[in-house]
Amino acid sequence: MKSSDEARTISRERVVNKLRELGYTFKERKKCIEIWRKAGSTHRVLLDTRKQLSPLYVRGTFMCCKVPADEIEAFVTQNLM
Repeated sequence: MKSSDEARTISRERVVNKLRELGYTFKERKKCIEIWRKAGSTHRVLLDTRKQLSPLYVRGTFMCCKVPADEIEAFVTQNLM
């Protein structure tokens, strides 16, 4: 992660759209998180409910979804605010 990325964030809405592209659907909302489930499997991902997410958090979330590293970096680079 570049040091200039630390103060910048990514819109949660864009992360949700990417999860949908990857085949995840909304399952359940808890106090501070949402649970997303991959269609046809038992794999689940937790997503913070804040409107803006850190690049580090987004990278970790997509790594759990087994997205290739180069695709994660492209997504983060394109969506930093």
